[in-house]
Amino acid sequence: MTCGIAVPAVPVGYPGSLPHKNVLQAIEKCYIIIRFAKIKVAQMKCISCETDNSWLDRITNSGRCKNCQHSFVFDPQQKYADLFTDDVFDRAIDDISERQTLFFAPQQLFYRLDKELRNTNTKKIDSTLIVVIFITLLGLIIGIFPIAFPDYGRPQEAYTIPAILLILLAGAIAIFKFSSIATNSEPTSITQNQFQDWLERWNEVNSRTLEKLLPYPKSETGWQGNPDRFQQIIICDRPEIAQLLLANNFPLENNCAICDIDGYKLENWKKVKQAIERYPDLKIYVLHDAAPEGASLVSQLTNEPNLPIDRNTKIHDLGLWPRQLFKNENILVQNSYESGQEAKKLPESIKQKLLMKELNWLDAGNFVELESFSYAKLREIIVKGMESDRPVDL
Repeated sequence: MTCGIAVPAVPVGYPGSLPHKNVLQAIEKCYIIIRFAKIKVAQMKCISCETDNSWLDRITNSGRCKNCQHSFVFDPQQKYADLFTDDVFDRAIDDISERQTLFFAPQQLFYRLDKELRNTNTKKIDSTLIVVIFITLLGLIIGIFPIAFPDYGRPQEAYTIPAILLILLAGAIAIFKFSSIATNSEPTSITQNQFQDWLERWNEVNSRTLEKLLPYPKSETGWQGNPDRFQQIIICDRPEIAQLLLANNFPLENNCAICDIDGYKLENWKKVKQAIERYPDLKIYVLHDAAPEGASLVSQLTNEPNLPIDRNTKIHDLGLWPRQLFKNENILVQNSYESGQEAKKLPESIKQKLLMKELNWLDAGNFVELESFSYAKLREIIVKGMESDRPVDL
């Protein structure tokens, strides 16, 4: 004789009934299929031999290409997921160096990668919207099914709960994805520490692709060119920009001398000083970031006792100025508290030269660095500016 506890039958439509078990089983199967597809489909191209490697291939070969054994540096599928693949990083280097024909500054690569990640985030938002809309519609269809077909044979509760669960799932996905993107208040998608880590990892495996990468300047950058031949002088607010122009032979192509603001400390600056004194009609241009320090560059030059520039000397400012940026929404604007504080300290004589919109923009801590442009765009800004002796629209 056996004894036990009788388990009452669960009415259809309540938790634990067959429809709910089917829903859970379907979700479980979908999860297994997605995981399997991720292993088999998550393809990455080897930058050495261009062979496609699935996630399973990369795991089997310890992070190396199945064809040529070249190591992968970045893998978004790993436990500590990278933000991009080797192909994306390699393509960014190719873009800014114009296929290894131009030297480039580290910060240029930083901005190029940031742009790539921002584009990727935009695509993620679009794909998430599609998923959310699909799940929501599925939930609504399930919810209205018993209303449209009342004689189907199952009570309305059998469909209401799954419908509610699906709609809640869609809402949870939307909140999670969009809040994680919206709360990213950083002016850039990546940090300098991240960038340095990626650069070091990449250099260990693919150093040949970084042959055109310029080092960070350790001191002020001097001038280049024959002082008896150049027709103008460009003074940059930072040595990184002077170094970039010098490395790509801008002075020789445009009959000019290039120097950064602190270049007069170098011995070679004496020749530039002599040229300014010898040729009073020599044109002097300044090039700077759209930042408080850049706005005060001309004033700094005319008040520098070591420079042979008279207060009445005409200095042509090529920018960048905030007004040049307002019409272009594709320019990456950075923001920092320190920049805003520097803007508030600008002398009245400089503030009077700025539009009210520009003052508000700078006071808010906004700034744009010249490295956010490619060398081709930077060259265009300078050449067109020298032709018209004024800043050009971007």
